[in-house]
Amino acid sequence: MTTQRRIARGLLFAAVAAAAACSDEGGDPLARTVTLTPAATNGSAVVTFVGASIASVTSDEGQVFSSSRGDTTRVVLLLDEPGPLRFGIRLAEPDLEPVGTVVQVADGDNLLLPDLSQYRVQVNP
Repeated sequence: MTTQRRIARGLLFAAVAAAAACSDEGGDPLARTVTLTPAATNGSAVVTFVGASIASVTSDEGQVFSSSRGDTTRVVLLLDEPGPLRFGIRLAEPDLEPVGTVVQVADGDNLLLPDLSQYRVQVNP
C-alpha cells in the first residue's frame, strides 16, 4: 500500500469517526419528551412537575414558558396550531425523574376543558 493510500485511508477513517461522534444516536441523557395523553387536537396546557429539577423546557410546535420553585416546575404550553400536546424538558439532575400532573387544557378553540380526568403526563427519554 502506498503512502498516499495510507494517508487517504487515515483521513477517511478520521472523517467517519468524527461524523459518528456528532450523530444524535446517543442523545442527551438528561433530555426527555413530555406528551399529554390522550392525543387530541388541543391548543394549550398547564402542567406541574414535582420531584426533579428541570433545567430547561423547549417546544418546536409553539411557545413554552416555565417557572420553578424548589423541586416544583410549572410549564405553560401554547401551540401555534391545534394538535397533540408535547414538549421537551432537560433535567438538571440525572438521578431523579419528574412526576407530571395536568392542571389545565384548552381545546383548539382556546376553550378550557371541564373534565381532565382522562389526561395523563408521559415523560419519556
